[in-house]
Amino acid sequence: MGNGLPIPIKWCTPLAEMEWVVHAPLLFDGVLMVRVRKDLFRVRATDGVLLGTTLIDPDEGRGIICLRHRDCAIVDVGHAGAGKSEIIAVDTGGKVRWRTPLNVQLLSGTGALDGDELLVCGHETGAGNWLFTLDARTGAMAARMKVPLGGTPATALRWHPGAMLVSSTVGVGLRTIVDGSVAEILDERRVQMLIGTGDRALVAARPEDDFYEVAVYGRGNSEPRWRAPSPSYACAIDGEDVACVVGERDATMAAIRSATTGKIRWQSTESFEYCPGGVTLAGPVVLFKGGGHLWLHRRSDGHLLGDSYAFGSAATAVGDTLFIGGIERIAAADLSAV
Repeated sequence: MGNGLPIPIKWCTPLAEMEWVVHAPLLFDGVLMVRVRKDLFRVRATDGVLLGTTLIDPDEGRGIICLRHRDCAIVDVGHAGAGKSEIIAVDTGGKVRWRTPLNVQLLSGTGALDGDELLVCGHETGAGNWLFTLDARTGAMAARMKVPLGGTPATALRWHPGAMLVSSTVGVGLRTIVDGSVAEILDERRVQMLIGTGDRALVAARPEDDFYEVAVYGRGNSEPRWRAPSPSYACAIDGEDVACVVGERDATMAAIRSATTGKIRWQSTESFEYCPGGVTLAGPVVLFKGGGHLWLHRRSDGHLLGDSYAFGSAATAVGDTLFIGGIERIAAADLSAV
């Protein structure tokens, strides 16, 4: 197990002491923006020079939302215990472009962009759960809808015009909501993960036997295109690839399935030391994270490139460079030889 990465590092820049980078770095025109608790760091992408820091959360919350929209990073401030939140947009110069206060506590896993539309879910004490639609360009509130009883909402996606697809980690797991009412229940089981990409949604549901099931839905469809069992909710989708975990709880392995059919394209021959709880598809590599360890696999054939305990799965690949967060640091690694 290495302290660095199994691929060459171009540069490495220290950030917050004793803190992990848990949000994927956001790349703009030559500038990386990296959220680490209370701070949003701006780092030059070519050489790792720290350009500046914006204080976004005096309470040092870890944050739930960290999204790229046009020339801004959209992040949240939680106001722990106060039942209030703020959504903030910060541009690459460190200037706060807009901030929108919400009288709710944002719910874990929330935050999704659909063009210029930002969807977030939150809980208001004594008033239930709410789904907010914001204009990501200005922060203006476009709509506010109460989520019907039956599940605690986490992620919401625009499913088709007039309908939202809402996942819940507690209660009914996957529902479509139209005009504040449940239109259809797609899955009654708890849903740990909901990821939207293009015309698809990747779902990780948890049946009663404490195992998981990974499925891909076509946008607007009630039935999944395919579903497959998994010992972990860790999954990611990019293009035609779904990265996930296969095997049993005591023998878990990396795999990539076809996003269209669910067929396994490859699976690793060696078991993980710890069952992964996170996975990222980044250019030509797949990163699995579990038990504080990181495993890097080649995306094309599953070859294990190596492992590390100093870096995590919060990563973004652009061209032949992997921008990856770790403990106290952000680094750029060379992918040209992968």
